[in-house]
Amino acid sequence: MLAERSLEEDVRALLAAERRARLSAAGEWRVRGAAAAAARRGDEARQRREARLHDSSRVGRVMILEIVPNICTKILNAIARDGSRALIGNALSSWECSIMRHEIETLDAIKRASAATRLADAEERGKKVEKARHLRQSRARRAARAAELLRAAVIGYRR
Repeated sequence: MLAERSLEEDVRALLAAERRARLSAAGEWRVRGAAAAAARRGDEARQRREARLHDSSRVGRVMILEIVPNICTKILNAIARDGSRALIGNALSSWECSIMRHEIETLDAIKRASAATRLADAEERGKKVEKARHLRQSRARRAARAAELLRAAVIGYRR
């Protein structure tokens, strides 16, 4: 009888140690998974931010590439027509004005793209905050439900 009890206690101790080891390993895996997920989310956010910045800078390059051929065509046409200094001077003057005008438009487009990028980043942060708040609320509700069930069980047990 004494040997059986001793053996039973040893088996229980071994099972408890095994269970603790399993729970510890599961906790470590959870932490590693959460860290990997956080790193992945950070990389994805960085890639989205870089893509937005790349798109906003490309707006300026595209506008300049569209402008220069038109201006060069005007100058060449003026030279080919007459070759007069007045026409070339007018073409260059209009060319300078159009470049300045397009530079201003490009700067405005870049400002708008930067503002849109900042707005998108702010919206993304807002969504993260909202999601975290909902998570906290749902955890609190689950804990409250569990506490209510335990209270009901204790009160029911006392009667």
